[in-house]
Amino acid sequence: MKDSGKEKKKRPKVLEGPTIKSRVGCGRVYGTLNCDNLLRPVEVFMQVGKSGQCARVQTNAACRLVSHGLRYGTPPDVLMRDCLGETCDKWDGSPHMPRSCSDFLGRLLAYGLGYFRLNEDPDVGGDLLPKEGKQMDQEREHARQLLDYLEEQNAVERGLLTEQEQEFIGNVEKALEEQHPISDAQASWLQDIHYKVKGAE
Repeated sequence: MKDSGKEKKKRPKVLEGPTIKSRVGCGRVYGTLNCDNLLRPVEVFMQVGKSGQCARVQTNAACRLVSHGLRYGTPPDVLMRDCLGETCDKWDGSPHMPRSCSDFLGRLLAYGLGYFRLNEDPDVGGDLLPKEGKQMDQEREHARQLLDYLEEQNAVERGLLTEQEQEFIGNVEKALEEQHPISDAQASWLQDIHYKVKGAE
């Protein structure tokens, strides 16, 4: 087999990420998206309820392949697009529910990347729903305002930010330059940094 030339990223000993419950045609499904200390996706896991051995094997294989791609540097949005929209014959046709386990896997990645949001409306089916363009624009604008504040306060020069926080901010700046969305986790961390610097005024 020809070597791709890409170096596999070493898995940190400790990873954290959200575990989200949803429902697909086969029943309940639980998905976990683990990220590194800069909130970059590293690996995914899924557990399907009463679906039979075949579905579990296929789901495990899909997660291993996606995780392998992430560890070798495949852009997570590429993996996301490959999974989104895949439809199972057991899908009930609901526009808000995952069409399949693969579609839920894509939604899980999309949530980690900021394209999807957690549904908090009990009258709307589905647990992970696409963000509207207006919402993503507002979140990007809010992130820019927080970054501008940190720059105005000379947070780096004053030694108020750790190296990890500086690297994280660099990633957010790059995401904004490329017009990528801001994830819930990124927004939360950026807000925490803002409060930290504001407290040092």
